[in-house]
Amino acid sequence: MKWHRSGTGVIAALMLVGTTLTALTACGNDQPTARAARAVVVDTDMSSDDIMALTYLLERPDISVRAITVEGTGVADGRPGAENVRRLVRALGIHRRIPIAYGPAKPLSGGAAFPRSWRAAADHMYRLHLASSSGPEPQEKAVSLLADTVRRSPRAVTLITLGPLTNIALALDHNPALTGKIARIYAMAGAIHAPGNEPTHRRAEWNVYVDPRAAGIVLRLRIPMTVVPLDASNYVPITTFFASAVQANRTTKAMRLLSALLDDPYYTQAPVYFWDPLTAVAAISPHILTLRRVRLSLHETPGIASGDNS
Repeated sequence: MKWHRSGTGVIAALMLVGTTLTALTACGNDQPTARAARAVVVDTDMSSDDIMALTYLLERPDISVRAITVEGTGVADGRPGAENVRRLVRALGIHRRIPIAYGPAKPLSGGAAFPRSWRAAADHMYRLHLASSSGPEPQEKAVSLLADTVRRSPRAVTLITLGPLTNIALALDHNPALTGKIARIYAMAGAIHAPGNEPTHRRAEWNVYVDPRAAGIVLRLRIPMTVVPLDASNYVPITTFFASAVQANRTTKAMRLLSALLDDPYYTQAPVYFWDPLTAVAAISPHILTLRRVRLSLHETPGIASGDNS
């Protein structure tokens, strides 16, 4: 199976063969660290599944989250999203300083945006009511934070992207020398053969749909990239079984936070999936997935930001 794209490089599309339950419920558990923690930068748009994914990554002793950037084009607005990241870090009891910033609100192309009601729910952190964090307020410096973090890292950095790719495209397109310092990008993005999840365009997936030009820029970079499309995440719905398992195992801060999120009937009464948590797990435990080495193309139709992949 081959999917062709313009430019160079090879993209891996992931198809799930297992379940994320074991990996996700490992949040907060002590795990032996056999080697130095892997340097990771997370770019997020702070939807509810981003909160789950970030919690998983922040609790891993084998992962060193060097910076967290919030997409201004994503589900949460930039500034509230960044504040919510700070609240999450504090709620998990993480005392080390993790730089946090948010990016521009305007996509590189088109005028697509997440629904206002979605953004309001994300801005209010889905009524989790976590305590505010002290210190300087996050600034709209996500692009420079991304570039500086990669540049200063003594080791190659892994990028995990959980929203539109505006911040990543701006940071790397303006600093092409940094591409050699990125070990791999793991991106929740696109729909290959599966239907899209944006209601007005049959094949559009939200993260690509919101800023297709940014996604195209990132796809053309000479960086190893693993794309987790809807084709994969459709295999991991949030089920009543999973929600019940979480409720029965509220033994850590992370699991109690996840339990509070899943207490909303929305997650088990509607078709909701572990989009971003799957991407986070894939970045750490790729053995749960079947990897297919493919070429991808992204076609942006003038005047229509469709986010289709082929």
